[in-house]
Amino acid sequence: MKDSTSLSKADEDSKIKALTESSGLDWQRQASNGLVQRMSTVSGGRTFGQGCGLQQKTPPQGYICHRCKIPGHYIQHCPTNGDPNFDIRKVKPPIGLPKSMLVPTPDGLYALANGTSVALKPNEAAFEKQIGS
Repeated sequence: MKDSTSLSKADEDSKIKALTESSGLDWQRQASNGLVQRMSTVSGGRTFGQGCGLQQKTPPQGYICHRCKIPGHYIQHCPTNGDPNFDIRKVKPPIGLPKSMLVPTPDGLYALANGTSVALKPNEAAFEKQIGS
């Protein structure tokens, strides 16, 4: 009885090993033939993966890079990436802020209607009053 059990156990182990090895070879063979493709994931109406479109190096006719304003490449492949001269700063209008509290600066957070960049001037009097009490 022991011999038949050990024989069947060894036979079972060899079959499992042969199955796992052949599955690995099939996977490698399919991958090398290009049969294995990445799955695309759909999220919120957008497709990600190989069919995404961002994988293309050349954009469609009429597309202009939003960073350098030159056609021929997407913003992800823009040669100006990392150049601070082409960084797009987001500024907002100073709604509700008194003009007396605004100081013109080249890198301000706010933009006036004429295009001047401004920052909020600290209120020194209120600060001294708060610290003094």
